[in-house]
Parts: sequence; structure tokens; C-alpha cells
Amino acid sequence: MRFYSNTYKTIICSLGLLVGSASFAQNQTYSPYSRFGIGEVNGATSSFQKLSLGSDIAFTSPQFLNFTNKASLPSLQSPVFDVSFAYNSTQLKNAEGTQGLSSGAIGGLILALPMNKGFAASLAITPVSSVGYKSTSTLVQDSIEGKVINEGFGGINDAQGTIAYNFLEGQDSSYFGLSVTAAYTFGSINRDRSIEFDDTYFKNTRNSTSLSVSDVRFEFGALYSTYLSEKSKICVGIVYTPTSVMNRSYNDLTQHYTTNSVGTESFKDTVSYISEKEGKITLPSSLNIGLSYTLNNQLTLSASMKNSKWSEYSQTIDGVETNLGNTDLTEFAFGVRLKPSVKRTMNESVLKQSTISLGAKLSNGYVSVAGEDVASKAVSLGVSMPLRRSNSNTFFHLGTEFGSRGEKDLIQENYVKVFFGLSISPKSVDKWFYKRKYN
Repeated sequence: MRFYSNTYKTIICSLGLLVGSASFAQNQTYSPYSRFGIGEVNGATSSFQKLSLGSDIAFTSPQFLNFTNKASLPSLQSPVFDVSFAYNSTQLKNAEGTQGLSSGAIGGLILALPMNKGFAASLAITPVSSVGYKSTSTLVQDSIEGKVINEGFGGINDAQGTIAYNFLEGQDSSYFGLSVTAAYTFGSINRDRSIEFDDTYFKNTRNSTSLSVSDVRFEFGALYSTYLSEKSKICVGIVYTPTSVMNRSYNDLTQHYTTNSVGTESFKDTVSYISEKEGKITLPSSLNIGLSYTLNNQLTLSASMKNSKWSEYSQTIDGVETNLGNTDLTEFAFGVRLKPSVKRTMNESVLKQSTISLGAKLSNGYVSVAGEDVASKAVSLGVSMPLRRSNSNTFFHLGTEFGSRGEKDLIQENYVKVFFGLSISPKSVDKWFYKRKYN
């Protein structure tokens, strides 16, 4: 067997941890650009891959989880439970001033299970998109000054299962894996638009909308690697997600209300209400291809390109389809990984056994505002450290990302993200699930 006996106990315990933590899987953001489309789109990566900005969709490893391309799952030697947390500090700039915001949330929960005869599976809950923004502007009507408040929150998540197979199982020099993922996509995005006046004779108005999504979509992955020589290896990967037409429901409520001196709201009447309006939402197809080169199992160079057809994004209500005016996304990512030593002995320090990661990413974004694409760029630095000097596959991942989005003539968003991650992977020497003979 690929890993030690009592496999079923490993699976059951890991599943319990996954399900028990599921309610915390949603990511959060405070970006004004999350107002558009389905919000800020998040890539489904392991905590190890976040350190290089997801550039390495093409790699196989017996220890580290490649969740961007799940065709790599059979290369794992033992089960992996992966959890990540991100803290985000953002500074927003425009011609009127600067504002600082911060947020933090769990970024994903992943359980990978290598099995016998080249098969592997995974279960995960990961964020697809996050919405979080609040903006205020002034309004004058009949010489009375007021303000317009736009606010949004929520997001969309995936609960997904994957089956993968290595067609070259048993060969040491080459690997060829395929994967199929079925994801139940769910979640809601809530948006409020309020108009408030500084006069008791004026009624305030609030329009609240809620878009809910619930349906199944698919993803397919392929990965091939081979040794060019005794010390060098090349790997090519591809991930494709087809266009998904998904069920959605829509609520729209407009009310009048007043606000007293301490800010308590009192609703007076309902102007209009649309409840549970059924329809469809089209999420775009995407293609992600990557290449990596590894030398002496210590230095890895990786690159990837992703294209998502966000011009396909649309909603259908009562048989009428509305295209929401987004632009196709093109993203380039590059990564470097360095491991000072490949030895796993008590004589080697933890630092020498750690893996250092560098990453860079450029994207035109899928949102267009005032005819301009909201482009972004980012760089990252991180380290993956074993929790023990030897004989353990459990790693702690720590990294930071520096990035910017948008331009100052609109809103320039500069941010710093700090990643924390833990990938728990038992080996036979850990004896996690052996039954004791004596109490």
C-alpha cells in the first residue's frame, strides 16, 4: 500500500476535521473593485502554492500538495490535510485622499488522499470569489445635502471532490496524470444602495439585492513530467474549466426609512419587492497552462499563463440574457523555489531543510471601469518549514505578498497579504493512527 495500514481511520479522522471546519472556509476582502462581477476572484491553491502566487501548476511531489492541478495528486506518498489563513492590509488612494483597511479569513480547507494502483482523491472547500466594499458620495436635491452609500458583502464558494489517476504508475522516470473535479458552487452576494438626507422631511431610500448561486460545475486537469537527465526534470500541466450555466435566484427590496440622532433606523414602507426570482448565471471557461524545470531536486523554475473568458459572464432572467460587460482575463505568473538541502536527518538544520519560494504575477483583471481594465501586479516571498528535522511530512508555510490593483485616476489599491498555512501529512514513523496494545 502507498501508506501505512489503518488507512480508513486516517480518512475518517481527516474528513471529520474537514467537515467540522467547513463554515470558516469563506475568504474576505475590502476592495472597491469587488463591487463588479462576482467580486474578487480567488484561485484554489494549497498553502504551499500561495507562497509563489500559484505559478506552479506543473509539478509533482511526494510531500507538497499541488492543488491548482489535481492531476498531480497520485504523486503524494501519504494523505495531506491543508489549511491556510490570510491577513490582508489594504491602502486605497485616489485624488481625494487615502484610506486604510484590513481583513483576514481562512482561505481554504483541502484533504488529499493518495490510494493504491495510481489512484488518488481529494475533498475541499475553497472560496471562488469574495465581495467586500463600502463607498460614500455626496448628493444635493432641492438644496438639501445627502449622501449615497454603496455597500456589498458575501461571496461564492466551491465544495469539490476530485478523482485522479497516474497512467505511468510504477515508473520512476515519468509521470502522466489526469483528473476530473466536480464542484458544487454555492453562496450569495448582497449589495445595498442607500440614499440618506440630512433633513427629517426627506425619506431615506435603500435598495437591497441578493444574488444566490447553487449548481454543479466541472474541472479537468492533465500533467506530464519526465527526467531529462539524472538530475533534471521537466513538467508540463494544463487545467481546463468549461463554461458553466448555473441556477441562480435573485431578491430585490426597496424601502423607505428614517434615522434618528443616534443612528437607529426605522423602516416606514416598502416601495417594491421581488422575491426568489429564478434564472441562470453563466460563469466563464478558463484555461491554465504551466511549465516547470527542476534541477537536482533543489531548484525549481516555474511559469504559468491563465486565460478566463469573462466576456461570457451573463445573467438570464425570464428568458432574456444580459451580458454584464466584463473583459477577458489574462494572467501570467512566475515562480522560483530553492531548497538548500535535500537531506532529512537530525544533523541538518530546519532552515536547510526548508523550501524558499519567490513569485511574481501580472494580470489585466476581468473588470473594466470607465473603459480601463483594472490591472494588477504582485510579488511574493515565503518559506515552508518542516515541523521536525527528520521523519515528518508536516510543514508550516509562512509568506507575504505585495501587490497593487487599479490606477490612481480611479482608485489605486495597494495591499500587503500575510499567509499562514499548515499541511499535515502523517508518515509511518509518526504512528498517528496505530491502535495501542496497552492502555
